[in-house]
Amino acid sequence: TLTIVNSVQTIGQYAFKDCSNFTGILIIPESVKEINIHCFENCKNFSSLIIYSSNTIINYLAFAQCRFDSITSMGQTPPKCVYKYSYNYNFSASSYSKPLYVPNESIKLYKTATEWKKFTNIKPLQLSAAGITLDKKELELTVGQTETITATLTPEDASDEVIWTVDDAGKNIISVDQNGNITA
Repeated sequence: TLTIVNSVQTIGQYAFKDCSNFTGILIIPESVKEINIHCFENCKNFSSLIIYSSNTIINYLAFAQCRFDSITSMGQTPPKCVYKYSYNYNFSASSYSKPLYVPNESIKLYKTATEWKKFTNIKPLQLSAAGITLDKKELELTVGQTETITATLTPEDASDEVIWTVDDAGKNIISVDQNGNITA
């Protein structure tokens, strides 16, 4: 994984061109405002790219010949992609069929934005839950009785799922199913 330090504002022309020994994830932090031409060209072994800012300008050929398995753009607004002369691409043609993860509410913007509209597999970001709330704090059950507890994740569009388990020190006096039904 290559994480650009969060104080870097510009990644210069040809900065990492032909660095094929990089593997894993390429992470562009929010501080980066410009990715210059040929910057990561021919860095073929990165598995994925994460861009944290929508204020980033991506210049032509910045990611030419890169073979990302997926790209994630965290910005609500698509980063601006700049073309020059006949160089009307910023990513390799092979990238356009790979998953592009963007904020759910921004999918339509990406589908019409320069360069980003070439991606044919635009998907909503998979958000992790930041919290969980239960509708009941306590239960009192008699043997054979069943009650249901409902769990709500925040944010509501989190992609995580609730997996119910019981830890009663091996006594097997209580059980729970995957719907939150608790039986004594």
